[in-house]
Amino acid sequence: MRNEDTDKLSTVTKMFGEGVITIPVYLGAALFEEFAGDVELSSTTGEWGKRCLRTLLVGYPPTLFLQRALGASRPDEGGSGWSPFSDNNGVSGHSFNGAVPFITAAKMTDNPYYKYGLYFASTLSVISRINDNAHYFSQAALGWWMAYLAVASVDKTETKSPKVVVVPAAIRNGVGVMVAFHF
Repeated sequence: MRNEDTDKLSTVTKMFGEGVITIPVYLGAALFEEFAGDVELSSTTGEWGKRCLRTLLVGYPPTLFLQRALGASRPDEGGSGWSPFSDNNGVSGHSFNGAVPFITAAKMTDNPYYKYGLYFASTLSVISRINDNAHYFSQAALGWWMAYLAVASVDKTETKSPKVVVVPAAIRNGVGVMVAFHF
């Protein structure tokens, strides 16, 4: 699938994963709310910036740990096998960073067209990493998934959480169900 057009798209979408670009954008958006005052757009923009920054704080530690712990190499460095702590490319950081702003925005809207469009846009940095042969699909997808989990965690602090949560749980010799009561 790689061709001149996908290379051009990849050049643009890779920038969404560049922390040196995105972090100042999030800071600017968060500060925009403070300086713009009562402008309607400022509260939404500020909230988006704050949530993105919080998501990075929540998501970076586990992502950085898994990058090293999984020990996978890039496609041009060797095989796709995971060898714990032998390399630091097990999770695509660009995929993580590139997904955060779009998943955050998707969580903030109720409009299904915007929501699904933003979820699609969140995969563009993932596609760029695969297109550029910088990560295997599993590494790029795991970066996106880590972003999704981090955004979901931050989003839960913004909304009322249910009082009772039922989730599957791994137990010795099988699978069980865990019930959590929030009070």
